Amino acid sequence: MFCSKCGTKNESGAFCVSCGASLVQNSAPPANAQPTYVQQPPMTPPAYQPQQPAYQMPPQQPMGQAPYYPAPQANVSNTMSTLAIIFGAIGLLFIPLLFGTAGLVFGIIAKTKNEPRANVGLTISIIGLVGGVIFGAIVGASFGI
Repeated sequence: MFCSKCGTKNESGAFCVSCGASLVQNSAPPANAQPTYVQQPPMTPPAYQPQQPAYQMPPQQPMGQAPYYPAPQANVSNTMSTLAIIFGAIGLLFIPLLFGTAGLVFGIIAKTKNEPRANVGLTISIIGLVGGVIFGAIVGASFGI
């Protein structure tokens, strides 16, 4: 069927696909009707937008200088120092040769690991070892052992 307004051939429907006019059943196009061609605007791709990187680039260094990256923080632990303090304190009252010596060993290990409380652990272990021996001698002498 042909549109009576613009002459466009339409396969089916009640309205023209080109101009939207109501279709009347005609077997031939009108004599003065010219086929209409609709020019569509050219397809343009969307504008390119670069993605932002997921990481931050370090600042550019002048020639001849190495980039500066801060040193990772060391995992600071006081485990050996704490054990030295506990064993030194126990050695002051109970079996100073065993607990005081164990406290000294833990204190030396803490010192080699550069723990912040290593000196405190060593000091308390020495006091526990020496003080426990002296305290034991005084208590033993008072009971006549």
